[in-house]
Amino acid sequence: MLINSVEFLVFFPIVLLFLLIMPKSWRIIWMLAAGYFFFMSWSPANVGFLVFTTLTTYFAARYLEKKQSKPIVAVTVIVNIIIILLGKYFNLIPVPVGVSFYTLQALGYVIDIYRKKTAPEKNLLKYALFVSFFPIIQSGPIERSTGLLKQIQKYDEIQLGDLERIRGGLLLIVWGLFQKMVIADRAAILVNKVYGDYSAYGAFEIIIASLMFSVEIYCDFGGYSNIAIGIARIMGFDVMQNFRQPYLATSIKDFWRRWHISLTSWLTDYVYISLGGNRKGQAKKYIFIIIVFAVSGIWHGRAFSFIVWGLLHAIYQIVGDLKTKIFKRTADLKPTGIVKIVKIVVTFMLVNFAWMFFAASGLNAAIDTIKQIFKVTRTSSIFELGLEKGDWIVLILAFVIVLIVDILHEKNISIKALLDKNIFVLRWIVYAAALLVIIIFGIYGVEYDTATFMYAQF
Repeated sequence: MLINSVEFLVFFPIVLLFLLIMPKSWRIIWMLAAGYFFFMSWSPANVGFLVFTTLTTYFAARYLEKKQSKPIVAVTVIVNIIIILLGKYFNLIPVPVGVSFYTLQALGYVIDIYRKKTAPEKNLLKYALFVSFFPIIQSGPIERSTGLLKQIQKYDEIQLGDLERIRGGLLLIVWGLFQKMVIADRAAILVNKVYGDYSAYGAFEIIIASLMFSVEIYCDFGGYSNIAIGIARIMGFDVMQNFRQPYLATSIKDFWRRWHISLTSWLTDYVYISLGGNRKGQAKKYIFIIIVFAVSGIWHGRAFSFIVWGLLHAIYQIVGDLKTKIFKRTADLKPTGIVKIVKIVVTFMLVNFAWMFFAASGLNAAIDTIKQIFKVTRTSSIFELGLEKGDWIVLILAFVIVLIVDILHEKNISIKALLDKNIFVLRWIVYAAALLVIIIFGIYGVEYDTATFMYAQF
């Protein structure tokens, strides 16, 4: 069951309805049942992996409450990471949906207990809900015990049905569906066509496809995050933001403060800092950066192209750090005007080039795709790449809307606040129009099945 599917459109209102009418003391059990039902809708057999991660991390945390033990932390981390390795990288077990997300969430909790950043949750049901929280179990954001778990612990005290929260959540859901179905799934048609037969194309087509992949992955993953945050908000939970205008970043370091924020902060807190962070000298700092980005690449998939993608970002960040140290006088100056625009463009070009290794089916395919850029081949019409004229118009206009929204948010101008200023009728006309655009211009598969989210495979 996808959160953008017809099945979910039936599932979620039922979950919400019972939450609103049932006694508050039943909420945890009901949400836990909903989470496991959602998880098992993918593959009932895989529920054992979710239970295993939940129980091992729960009991490890309870032990660490009594006695700090690095071996317990190490064993807990290793046995859970082995499941990911056996499934994703060696194909020895079926890969549970969301395994990389809920495993990191649970392991972060154990490490927080060891570091005494939070107290262990004694109620197994509440902790199990933290691990299996269905809006985010498929593709994140990767929550923290200090965030989501604290809210679960007080869930029976929350007054549900707040119209302001519901409206804000629905707005995020509609916005996420717009990003996914109107933009990402439409861009994917072109990307899949060109990258699937890259040897038949040259510079023009591959550059267009690479730019479209940057659009696709942002609107696909960003769209999912917005839907997940919106669903959680309607049910009374505040889930962390996962994207913050990443393509308006002025450096690679800035990009990683904005892109997949939950994973970036997880790797920083539990890998980079655990290794030593900035405390062990400049040379080791750069080694740690390389390790962190290599881990990020491995986390995304077994193809070596993902590791190269990660290492490229490590190189970008190290070079950027060295440049900052060389030009220390101007490093602290906030870029403005044309300088800022140039920095944004350069950063996007670097990110876009790295995405080519992410988009390709493997390292050899990525290298061969890049080589095709320098070969003389027949240039196709832009309308021969899988999208017709009408699709291009919709895609361009829709992404311009995304850019405008990002620019407004960058200037701390809230779209929701702007809509709230309008009269009630006009505001709901805008909402209805947005939903109508999704229904009319959204991309649907066979029997109106929408495409899976890109990060569901990770």
